[in-house]
Amino acid sequence: MTPLAARLYRRGDSTIRSILGMCQFVEISAILDMAQEMGRADVDAGCDIYSELAQLPAPLTAVEYCFEGTRSTLLCEQHGNEIHYSAFYEIEGSENPADFRFTTGFVLGTPMNTPITWANFEGEPGYETPNARMPEGDLRQRTARSTSLLLEKALCILNQPGLVERLPRPTDKRVIRESAKDRLSAPPTQWFQCKIRHGLHGTAGDQPGADTSPRPLHYVRKHFKPSVQKWIEGYWRGDIELGVHLKWYSPQPSRAG
Repeated sequence: MTPLAARLYRRGDSTIRSILGMCQFVEISAILDMAQEMGRADVDAGCDIYSELAQLPAPLTAVEYCFEGTRSTLLCEQHGNEIHYSAFYEIEGSENPADFRFTTGFVLGTPMNTPITWANFEGEPGYETPNARMPEGDLRQRTARSTSLLLEKALCILNQPGLVERLPRPTDKRVIRESAKDRLSAPPTQWFQCKIRHGLHGTAGDQPGADTSPRPLHYVRKHFKPSVQKWIEGYWRGDIELGVHLKWYSPQPSRAG
């Protein structure tokens, strides 16, 4: 169970504990920059379709990450081509419990978002606002939409064959003890920290005369193909040992270890 999820478990009621006890847990902080790159590329390409590749690793999955000093856990559930999630935030270093913020979701293979339910000031479910009635540019709408886009792209990265390595980490022992004390179903004893697997990924140049010299890992963005009237999925290719090339940011080459 990831760090924030473990704190949610220890502070939560029997309902939240029951849900967390059935989840698979992944921590994706290391791939957030890549997910953002994919989201920006989709916007630039004019694509607002949620990829059908964005499948959850398990029907109930907790996706956790830290971004700009705030740790977030998205409790996700998949039904067919619909992914629904509840978002919890916690500012790092704060002694306050994690705040429930909103519940929403999206439909794979479409541009559709499910209605957004935001918490009220007491942290309980507040009001439900279908997208059609959200004021243009509303901060709540933009926050939920950007979180959905980030989640979708992270799932696409996780599901590209051979790209991501999932490193097992142990669940907080206090969670295991408390579940046994309360006679609840034992939660998973480990969670998975995600990172890009070392080595070469994707395919070489697929056009005649294409440059096949080694290149840093980079995103080949999705594009619309008129002959089949559909979007062709993008993917990551290149050598992670040479670093990751993002159009808006390029970190240093990775180091083995």
